[in-house]
Amino acid sequence: LRKKEYNNEIHHRSIQISNTSKVQQLEEELTALSRKHDFAESEKANAQNQLLAAEQNSANIIKSLTAEVNGYKESVSKLEAEIIHNYDKKVLAAQNEDLKSTLQTYRNQIKSLNHKIASLKVESDIIESHKTKALQESNSQCVQRIMVLEEQIEGEQSLLHDLAQAADLSSVPENLMRS
Repeated sequence: LRKKEYNNEIHHRSIQISNTSKVQQLEEELTALSRKHDFAESEKANAQNQLLAAEQNSANIIKSLTAEVNGYKESVSKLEAEIIHNYDKKVLAAQNEDLKSTLQTYRNQIKSLNHKIASLKVESDIIESHKTKALQESNSQCVQRIMVLEEQIEGEQSLLHDLAQAADLSSVPENLMRS
């Protein structure tokens, strides 16, 4: 009878050790997922920083292009003033045609620059959208896996508690028999 009780106790202890090992393994997996989650958060922050840098770069390009457009406008104004003050009507008419051509060139350049600005804004929006979506999906997957692991750990801890109580109950008759 004692040998049987001894074997049962050894069996219960081996189950406890196995369950403890499983809990440790799940805790390690939870820790690894938590690190992955932290890494994803870090990547998200990096992506946001890159996006802010890209937006700042786009803003600087827009400022530069706006300054260039304003420079073109100022050049046109200066040319017009110079023509009025320095040339007679015949020369003015000829230069006026040249100025119209130059003005049209500047307008075309402005349209081109405005198109580039719009393209940069669209690219920036697309990049932001893709990065945000990817980071949200990664974060969601990590959170779901963490929740599953937490549920498994709770189940394992409940089972360990039940086994510990069963082990304590199985030792009561042995103590009574010794008395």
